[in-house]
Amino acid sequence: MKSDPEGALSILHLNAYDAHGGAERLAGELLRAQCAAGHRVEMLVGKKCDSSSPALSFDPDPDLAQLPRLRAAGLPDYEMRGSHRLVEHPLVRGCQVIHIHNLYGGYFNPFSLVALSQFRPVVWSMHDMQAITGYCSHALDCPKWKTGCGNCPDLTRPGPHLAVDSTARLWSDKQAIYRNSRLWIVGASTWIVDQLEQSLLAIHPISRIPNGINTRIFSPRNRSESRKKLGLPESAPVVGGLARSGALAHPWKGGKQALDALAILRRRFPDLIYLNLGGEGDPGADWIRHAATDSQEEMAGWLSAVDVLLYPSIADTAPLAVMEALSCGVPVVAFRLGGIPDQVRDGETGFLCEPSDARALAHGVARLLEDAALLQRFRDEARNDAAGRFDIALSSAAYLDLYRACAADFFGGEQPANLQPPEVSASEWVRLQNGMLQAKEKMKQLRAGRKRDREQVRKFLGLPWIKAGMSLRLLPREIRKWAEKTMRDAD
Repeated sequence: MKSDPEGALSILHLNAYDAHGGAERLAGELLRAQCAAGHRVEMLVGKKCDSSSPALSFDPDPDLAQLPRLRAAGLPDYEMRGSHRLVEHPLVRGCQVIHIHNLYGGYFNPFSLVALSQFRPVVWSMHDMQAITGYCSHALDCPKWKTGCGNCPDLTRPGPHLAVDSTARLWSDKQAIYRNSRLWIVGASTWIVDQLEQSLLAIHPISRIPNGINTRIFSPRNRSESRKKLGLPESAPVVGGLARSGALAHPWKGGKQALDALAILRRRFPDLIYLNLGGEGDPGADWIRHAATDSQEEMAGWLSAVDVLLYPSIADTAPLAVMEALSCGVPVVAFRLGGIPDQVRDGETGFLCEPSDARALAHGVARLLEDAALLQRFRDEARNDAAGRFDIALSSAAYLDLYRACAADFFGGEQPANLQPPEVSASEWVRLQNGMLQAKEKMKQLRAGRKRDREQVRKFLGLPWIKAGMSLRLLPREIRKWAEKTMRDAD
């Protein structure tokens, strides 16, 4: 294990999930890189989804009596009470700095941020615009977030679901929360930093730290072998795209522009194949292939089978997918917007086009498919540039420098007087929760046959991890509520 020359830190990452999307993947990569550098790093999440992850969940403890009223008023997550108690959580009390990723997602009361940020230095990575708008993840061409939301032009955009237009209230509440909090804000791209500097969060220090990926995993593989594994012709032009979360049908992911560009390209290259990475089910045409995986190793191999990545997103902060493709030596053709210009060097590692111009996308892809020497030059430059700029170790080191600066400012150069490392190691808690997740099927079976198998139920509730989880309130809510009810019924 590589040790950090400036001394180990105790870091806590806080997120909605341990496995879900780009924010979760980035948090996981940072955790692994910082652990490898010799720091004590933990992750606390609202919902643990992956039994193999090192994350530990806490109980968001929603006030179910208030939930109908708050939902009707358009106040998402205001019913959560568990996040108010985070200042008492052993992992919070045992850390020197908290690194927040996403706060929305059904687990964190926005007002909890005030106490948490006054208790420990809080670094907050902005993966989208949701923290600075009334509700939406990306404002697109709407400028209301700069001065105050309300009369929202579109309540169907990605973000917390609102039953009514409460965006003015939500924006005003965020303003009050941020004014009473102590935060260090991070954006991963020039674009998002520019948005933050015009926003509610401009009263706090703002830094730019690019996202990182594992460039050893995402590296060029043998193209012929990769195509053979996917059943792709050796000589056919292959254009890659990303279908994760229904990208082709998602207006923000540029599905229409991708289909329009592909229609143009198919007329020019009749044997063209579109490899829809993340797609499942019937592709609907023999020239479209789906390939879905959760394995980074497998994804790197599939990217290596692609000639060009077509990435037509119309709203993106700092996409990991673009960095992963470039790191595998795959040129990217995309729109010139969001954080993408920080990643793609126009005319060197790909082409950037004016937003919504499908013809320009098709032209950029065609230039590379028609010129083998140009394509190879872009491939080599893409890999070299990505390896030099995108490795997770660079991002991790920049965050470590920021953590130290924040902690020194927050604590005045002294160790926090109330630093209390947990008596039970977080890894032991994680093993406990992993056992809980793996036992969900057993719980369902027992619940279904409770009257016939009461003795089995009693044995299940007597397991040490169940008892420990109940006393520490670490059981997933589903198991805890069932266990409490079952024990009441048994008495």
